[in-house]
Amino acid sequence: MNIVRILISCLIAIHGTAAIAQVPAWPSEAPDDWLLAFIDVETTGLIPGYHEMIDIGIVMTDLDGAEQGKFFVRIQPEYPERTEEGARAVNAFDAERWKEMNALSIAESIERIVSFHNGIAGDKSVLMVAFNSHFDAAFLDHLFRAGDRSWRELYHYFILDLPSMAWSQGLRGLAGQELTDILGVEDEPHVAEDHTGITGAEVNARIYRVYGCGSRDVISRWVRAALSNQPIELYNKQSRFDYIYAGDVAEGLLRLAECPEASGLVNLGSGIAHKVQDIISILADYFPGLKVSDLGRKEALEASCADLTKLKHLTGWSPRTEFEHGIQKVIEFEKGKVLNGR
Repeated sequence: MNIVRILISCLIAIHGTAAIAQVPAWPSEAPDDWLLAFIDVETTGLIPGYHEMIDIGIVMTDLDGAEQGKFFVRIQPEYPERTEEGARAVNAFDAERWKEMNALSIAESIERIVSFHNGIAGDKSVLMVAFNSHFDAAFLDHLFRAGDRSWRELYHYFILDLPSMAWSQGLRGLAGQELTDILGVEDEPHVAEDHTGITGAEVNARIYRVYGCGSRDVISRWVRAALSNQPIELYNKQSRFDYIYAGDVAEGLLRLAECPEASGLVNLGSGIAHKVQDIISILADYFPGLKVSDLGRKEALEASCADLTKLKHLTGWSPRTEFEHGIQKVIEFEKGKVLNGR
């Protein structure tokens, strides 16, 4: 599956009977007590309980999308003969090839998943995030049931479903590639041999690049850190992303809604890619004593930039907020909160 993290604004409840630990507060009240687990699975088909998981990828982040750790494992199914050709065309599953790549048994896979989860999350509550979440949750449920375990040991009973969240923001494409195209996010490989749960989970966990006042986006988080004289931690500072101010997103969606010719995919971004280092340089101008902890390069550098040709053709408009001016607005907003004791 192709997945991309969008605004976290809508939850889908998945019913379960296993007991879960009581949490001290909801994410809005105690965000530091929560993590997100972006999950993607590959399977031998579409029917949970008949078809099986053959791999799973997990990217664990905080609520701001800062990566805490990632995990991937291949799983040897008990009934490989049930594999659908459609599934094989997507993920290139072959039982002998899986053995050669040291795929684990169901029991071993469960233990590895639990060990990864406990090592990263500790006593924090974790929300699962997935594209078409009922599919991933159902297969994960059957995997754990096969080992006489419950996946509720790991995740809260609320689950975040990405297409539902995208739909609420006016993005009605149900295919992951449609959303990655709209948001200017690099998609995962479409070559079957390279298409795995971890490539999907990594796309899912790419931090959305909308920023604005009163948000928990990376720019707002760094501004709050600077105001409290706390160090900013960053890595892959040479990666480039298309950051767009929230006010421009709102205006762009309204203009598209009012355009009768608007149809299909329309990219909505600033049309300009900025390095992560550019944010630090701008903040340093406003906070001369800015503390920065450079963690170096943790993974491959990323680059994204939206093509606004269609947006401009349809609406005669393009986003107006310059990057530095948008950051200045966030700084003024956060300073106001400090002065007002909020």
